[in-house]
Amino acid sequence: MVSAIACGGNHTIALGVTDCDFDGILDTDEIAQDPTLDRDLNGKLDSCDIAANPALDRNVNGIPDSYEIAQDPALDRNLNGVLDSYEIEQNPALDRNLNGIFDSVDIAANPALDRNLNGVLDSYEIEQNPALDRNLNGVLDSYEIAQDPALDRNNNGILDSAEIAQDPTLDRNSNGIIDLVEITALTAANTALAARLNCGDLNGDGEVNGADLGKMLIGWGQCQ
Repeated sequence: MVSAIACGGNHTIALGVTDCDFDGILDTDEIAQDPTLDRDLNGKLDSCDIAANPALDRNVNGIPDSYEIAQDPALDRNLNGVLDSYEIEQNPALDRNLNGIFDSVDIAANPALDRNLNGVLDSYEIEQNPALDRNLNGVLDSYEIAQDPALDRNNNGILDSAEIAQDPTLDRNSNGIIDLVEITALTAANTALAARLNCGDLNGDGEVNGADLGKMLIGWGQCQ
């Protein structure tokens, strides 16, 4: 049998059943007077629900998190039923730019925030390692080079413009191209040109002369 006490001389309250906070007042009466005491509308005082399960109010403001999320879905942007603010408090790496929003949510809304697709905000990576953005335009150099390989003609993973800015002697003719790259390209072009000019050197002695003509006639075959 449930223990009971007389209250107000007119009705009986079953302890722990209809007066969960043991204040001598029926929970239903308290809720009727102040509906905010039962925001999740389960017929029980929120304070009692929270006392029984503190995880229902992770930000400890006396209001069930589920109610807060229902009122403002932005409080739970990853839709897992837990306040984002609590998750970030437990794991600050979820919000590296400290804007109160999961980085993953920011990235989903604007993929350009994570151009190298590693799940980390590019801005945070650059903040931790400024060398990732040597031209200071807020975009990872690696991404820019992938989009336009001509930005790194010597293929060392560093923007040529950044290298030249650090050492202007790398581009003595000031045309924006590292001199060594130009020299390499010119050498290759000259080699190709020389090969074309010596296309009559059939015997490979570096000269075009009668010996080559004789080789050609031998290969011509007999006259018919």
